[in-house]
Amino acid sequence: MKKTGRYRISIILMFATEDILLLNILYFTLLNAFDFEYNDESCLLLQTVVNLGYILSIAIAKFDVDVRKFLIRHIIRANMYRLFITVVIVLLCLFAVRTSEAVSRRFTLTFFISAFAVLTVAHYITLKALTCTMTKNSDSSIKAIILGAGFIGRKIHDELKSNIYLGIKVLGFFDDNPLIKDTVLGNIEQAKEYAKANSVTKIYCTLPLSDDR
Repeated sequence: MKKTGRYRISIILMFATEDILLLNILYFTLLNAFDFEYNDESCLLLQTVVNLGYILSIAIAKFDVDVRKFLIRHIIRANMYRLFITVVIVLLCLFAVRTSEAVSRRFTLTFFISAFAVLTVAHYITLKALTCTMTKNSDSSIKAIILGAGFIGRKIHDELKSNIYLGIKVLGFFDDNPLIKDTVLGNIEQAKEYAKANSVTKIYCTLPLSDDR
């Protein structure tokens, strides 16, 4: 689990850095498109507040790097939540310093709509690339087998397969039930030799408690 934690921290920092860079690039791009002067006091203030607001939104709505949530609907929902928090923080700050009237509402609206689109596309591409890279690297990682191909065994298999951060590759099941054939490599007795021959370093036993072997 320490390995998982290390990956999570690195990925969260990567996404936070990526988002801040993209937001600032988008900000400068829209300034040129709207023909605004960057040195304008209201533009500088808005940029500063947006950056601070988004950093606070990350602290409030942390990045969820669970690979089971690397789906477009999860990415969209997470980005909407963080940007909504950012918008609220920006508006509160602008009203607090009494400069809300000086900031272009059309520019601000365009910026946040564009930010949502840009961050969603960027997150989807980054997460897909990350998933492919880590899945490829896990092919030569820790090898494991599961004793018992029942409900609990299947649940453990699904969890290990979905959590690529653990770096555990499940080679298959061993079970004495002749009716279970899917991904079953042999019976329980054969698991011993298989583990030795295939450099298996983890064996998960999910046999029922009534099986006292």
